[in-house]
Amino acid sequence: MNVRIILKYAAGLSLGFIIFAIHHEHTQTYELAKFRRSDNEFARGVMPYEPSKQGLDTLYISGSARPTKDGLGFALSNVDMPVYVFDLFGDKHYYINGLPESWFGYKKSTQVGLEPKKINIRGLIHRFAYTGKLSHDQKDAQTEEEMVNDLGFKYVLVDQIRKTILTDDQVDNFIQTVDALPNPVWIHFHCSAGRGRTTVAMVMYDILKNGENVSLEDIIARHQLLGSENLFDTTVWPNGRYTKEMLEDRKQFIINFYNYVKSPDGFGIKTWKEWIGAKT
Repeated sequence: MNVRIILKYAAGLSLGFIIFAIHHEHTQTYELAKFRRSDNEFARGVMPYEPSKQGLDTLYISGSARPTKDGLGFALSNVDMPVYVFDLFGDKHYYINGLPESWFGYKKSTQVGLEPKKINIRGLIHRFAYTGKLSHDQKDAQTEEEMVNDLGFKYVLVDQIRKTILTDDQVDNFIQTVDALPNPVWIHFHCSAGRGRTTVAMVMYDILKNGENVSLEDIIARHQLLGSENLFDTTVWPNGRYTKEMLEDRKQFIINFYNYVKSPDGFGIKTWKEWIGAKT
């Protein structure tokens, strides 16, 4: 076999691999990483008992990692009530053709088309395959709010910094925001990876709605069985971004928030900032 035939064969294989990879990743645009819903069935065999399901049938929430437009629309296509998307992703970000800028090899930034120092081959392939262009500018991009509105959903920015818990003002804003939502309403929470911040927000919402009647242990356990993180497990994740101290602080925050909702002088009487300020 001569060199020309070998090169032609290799080029064909490379093109075939690229087409296969793009097709495979295209199917992922209709999937949401770490997606879970409050009306899902519990995972089996994870713990020796089944926590209470009281209030889950009317909780109407879901969570995921940072969504794609197609994925978000597909995942909530059967929801027949207003949908509000709570963006917990603190980094500035944008979308191109309904996909996060990271899919195209761009950095998260208010500056659309900001190139990384190192060439991202997969990003270049995605750019051409999904947009027919190798570079983009402001007119190609959407904010997440614009993307969410295109789906007919409403957008709420929480803007929480990674590896942190909500500030006191953010907690009170969270409470005020969910109290002002229509009823019934579906809320979809997301951060970047769909783990820490998303789980905290889902648990906080469950506490607000069901904390009077369901133990904190059951609330934590049932979200774990739905696919969220176990907020009571302070074991440091392999290659994780959270230290032991951060995980302990997060656990204590959830305990304090549950106590606030249960306290006679807490939720409905004092703001979170007032109540927690008096306790410290």
